[in-house]
Amino acid sequence: MNGSELEELKKSARLTAVQMRILGVLGSGPSYVAAIAEAAQVSEETARRNLMTMKTLGYVTNWTHTFHEGTLHNIAVSAWRLLTDQERSQGRVDPNRSRRSLKTLDNKIRFRFSRTLELHQIMKEAAEKDRPAQKSAGVISTSHAE
Repeated sequence: MNGSELEELKKSARLTAVQMRILGVLGSGPSYVAAIAEAAQVSEETARRNLMTMKTLGYVTNWTHTFHEGTLHNIAVSAWRLLTDQERSQGRVDPNRSRRSLKTLDNKIRFRFSRTLELHQIMKEAAEKDRPAQKSAGVISTSHAE
């Protein structure tokens, strides 16, 4: 959706200020609840509640997307995007449009996931520094029994 289409949607919609901010966030491409909440400066619960209202009103759609990062990390997110004018007028979601938007979504998730892993590593290192050295459970003997 281009900028003028988004502005026209905002003018014609009867949405709250929070919902307008969410429209603005999704105007730049698909996203997921945590990122939408952060960008719209609301809690995840507030974002989720407003997204569900907007879905009922026919402005957005969602689907579950599993992001794969290596073999050990799979992250499932509820992905959201704006419906196009055509989808709204036909009253149906084009699943191909959602699939085509996955690369943009994966890049957003990859960035946030890498930041989370970095923070986890920093916290782990700090915890290890603060932990007192543990004594060995066994006693080492230097004498030889004869």
